[in-house]
Parts: sequence; C-alpha cells; structure tokens
Amino acid sequence: MEGPSKWAWLLKVASLILISGIGRTVALWDCRGNVTYVECRGKNLSTLPNTDDLVTHLDTSQNNLQKIESLQYPELVFLNMSNNLIYHIHNDAFEGMGNLKTLDLSFNALSGSNFTEDTFANLVALEALYLQGNPISAIRVRTLDSQAMPKLKLLDLSFCGLVQLSGFADSDIQYLDFLSLRGNRLTEADIDVFQGVSFLEKLDMRDNPIHRINKQPFYHLFHLRELLLDSCQISTLGEDAFVGLDNLQVLSLRNNSLSELHWKSLLPLDKLQELILSENPIKIIDTNFVLNVKHINWMVQTLRMDNMPYLNSIGQDAFSNLQELSVISLVNNSLLTSISASAFRIPYGSLKTIYLTNSGLSTLPSDAMDWDNLQWVDMRGNPWYCDCKFRWIFYVKGITNKTSPIICQGPAEYYGAELLRLSPGSLGCVNRAAKVALGILLIACICMALGFGVYFILQWRRKSRYTMKDVMCCACVRKKDERYISVYQNDDFEPFARITFTDEDDRSKTAVDV
Repeated sequence: MEGPSKWAWLLKVASLILISGIGRTVALWDCRGNVTYVECRGKNLSTLPNTDDLVTHLDTSQNNLQKIESLQYPELVFLNMSNNLIYHIHNDAFEGMGNLKTLDLSFNALSGSNFTEDTFANLVALEALYLQGNPISAIRVRTLDSQAMPKLKLLDLSFCGLVQLSGFADSDIQYLDFLSLRGNRLTEADIDVFQGVSFLEKLDMRDNPIHRINKQPFYHLFHLRELLLDSCQISTLGEDAFVGLDNLQVLSLRNNSLSELHWKSLLPLDKLQELILSENPIKIIDTNFVLNVKHINWMVQTLRMDNMPYLNSIGQDAFSNLQELSVISLVNNSLLTSISASAFRIPYGSLKTIYLTNSGLSTLPSDAMDWDNLQWVDMRGNPWYCDCKFRWIFYVKGITNKTSPIICQGPAEYYGAELLRLSPGSLGCVNRAAKVALGILLIACICMALGFGVYFILQWRRKSRYTMKDVMCCACVRKKDERYISVYQNDDFEPFARITFTDEDDRSKTAVDV
C-alpha cells in the first residue's frame, strides 16, 4: 500500500481509536464492521463488547454470553444475541434502548420463569421479537404486553416446549401481525387463547399434537389471513372449527390424518383463496366431494393436493363447483391412475393451470379438462401409454404451448418417445374382442402342449421300467446245482409269469409258464 491511500487508511484507524477510546479498540479490531455496524459472531465472547454510542446494528450471536444486564446502546436498532448460553435477563436490561426494532434471543437457555412484566419494558419501538428454541415451557401472565412493546408486530415462540398458553391469553398484544407457535406441545384444549391478539394476520401452529379442532378456537381472529396447521395429527375438524375466520385467505392442513374433506367446518371461509390438503390419506375425490362443496360459497383460486399417499382417482365433475378455481396441483401422487371425464371442467373457464407431475397416469380422457381455456398442464413423470386413446391430443389447438413434453412409457416400440413427435396414425389399439380371443387361443395352446408333454413323459417312464429286451427281472435265485431261476413278465402285461432255468454255461435252457 503506497501513496495517499496508505495515509488515508492510517488516518481512519487513528480516528476510530480516538473516538472509541482505548477500552473499545478490542471490539473494533476483533469484530467486523464500522462505527454503526458491529459483527462479533462466533468470537467466544463472555461479555458484550464495548462499542461506540452511534452503533445501530450489533450481532453477538454464537458466543458464550450467559446474562443480559444493563445495555447502553441508545441508537441500536438491531440486536442479535441468538445461539448463546443466556439464562437470565435483568429487569432493567433494555432500559434506554427506545430505538430497538429487532431483538433476536433465539436458541438460548431462557425459561418462562425468567420473564416478568418488566423484562421487555421500555422497548417502545420493538417490532420483532425472536425467542425460538428456548425452553420456555409456559408464558407468565402479562409478560408480553402492548404497554411494554406497543409496536410489536412479529413474535416467534416456535420450538419453545410450550404445553399451554394460559398466560399468553391474558397478554394484550393488539398490533401483532405474525405469531409463530410452531413445534411446541400444544393440544386441542390449549388453543382457545387468542383474544389478546385479535389483529393477528398470520398464525403458524405447525408441528403441534393438536389432533382435533373444535369449540371455535379462532373466534377472535377476525383479521387473520393465513393459518398454518401442517403436521398437527389432525383427524377431525368440528363444524365450528373455523368460526370467526371471516377474512381467512390461506388455510394449510398439510400432512395430517384427514381421510375426507370436512366441508361443514369450511362453511365460514367464504373468502378462502388457497386450500392446501397435501399429504393427507384422502383416497378418492368424486361427486360426493362436489355435493359437499355446493354448500360453500367458495372463492378458492388454488387447491393443492400433492404427495397424497392413497389418492387413486379423480371422479367426474370433481371440481366443477369451484367456480373461481385457477390452479390445481396434484403432484407426486403415485397411486393416482384414474381421471374421469370432465374431472377438471370448471364453469366459466376459470381453471388455467393443472399440475399432474409424477403421478401414476397412463392415459387421459379427451374431455377431462377444458383445453380451450387452459394455459398450462404439467404432465411430466407419468407412465403414459401412447396408443389410439391419445390421438385426440394432436387436434387440441396450441397443444405444444400448453403442455410439458409427454414421454411414452408404452407400448414397447414407443418407449421414451415424445408423444407429440409421433404421427396420430401410428398410434394403434388392439381390438378388445381380438385380445380376448387371442388370450383364449394362447391358453388352449399351452394346455395342449402340457397334455402332450405329460403323455409322452408317462410313456417314457413306463418303458424305462423294463430292461433286457423289454423284460424286467423280478427275482434271480442261484440253486445248489449251479442253475439260476429267473421270474419275469413281458411288457404287454401277460396274465402269467415265466420261469427260466439257466446253467452257467448255457444261459437259456428252458422256460416254463406259470
């Protein structure tokens, strides 16, 4: 480093030392950043670094901090203290930090008993509080309150071992937009506690053992727009499960134990736009599904039913009453082998996109969907059988721009070929009656071959039983006078036996019929 640049760098370092003082140079040299931004991540710190009063962003994550005592960072806006060993917070720890907007205390050792009404007092500008991964277990009454944090919009209590929310029910966080309770141990009886967060717009309750939803647990969440209930072991939805969710737009019930759609529970959701039912043990979507839906004034635009382990067929007019439906996703349903006629026909042509990727489909009826109004159908990853039943697809206007490549898996001569690159006339079909006749003839030939085979085997075995010119020796006895006696029967099974006496020198003397 030469010339003016060298002197400019030295001047900058000297000015930082003068501004920060001798006791703060360690922070400046050991941590990265500048006067307003300091990052001390993974520096094996046991105490907070001394920084300039002008610092606005401080990251002390992945260290060995154990306690939070009085913090004096008046201009601090962002403070990350995650992944430490913090188990205690003094009541006045955040006093004088009126500009702090984001506080991350995730993955420490804080328990619910560590929090009091004064723990987060004076954080009047705080908008996001992350407590994820702490062994909190229970929230004490009025620990989280709008008087202490009047502008709080995001609260993350995921994976905190929460078993009940009774203390949380008495908290008043009226401006909270997003609440995460994911990965706790909350059950059905524990979720009727949301009256203190009536302005909530997104609620994440994934990975809780809820099992069933009854008794209007979300009644106070009038403003809620997105509700995530994935992997909650839900098998039952009561008729009043979603009462009060008048503005809900997204409902995710992925990876539960729902074997059917509980349509009565969905009655209040007249503004629902996206419904996610993926990874549930639903087997068939048929006309019963349609009849149930007719009771609901649904505005659903997107329906996702991916990775359904038992879904095997889509019945006729299965989605016809979803008049606003625009996107259907049926991806990775390996047992889905049957789609009936008009299964995807929606009134007014609202359906634009269908995903049938990686399923078990070998053919598709020509009238299963309204091709004139569709914009895209993803048909990749299916064992398509390219015979005469697929000729219709060549006559769909603009089909090459509406589908992904359709790769044939059968018959053998077309294996791996792209369907739309073949000619319609080359796609043949074997007549059903001819198939039956051919099968019968093949079976008859096999039976005849087996019969002849058995007959010849029996004949061969019969002849092989006899030796010495078709004579089988039954007994040979040598007498004292050096003569032999042979008793035998001819191959034609005569009704008498022959006895032959032989000498050693003359082996064919006499024969006597017995």
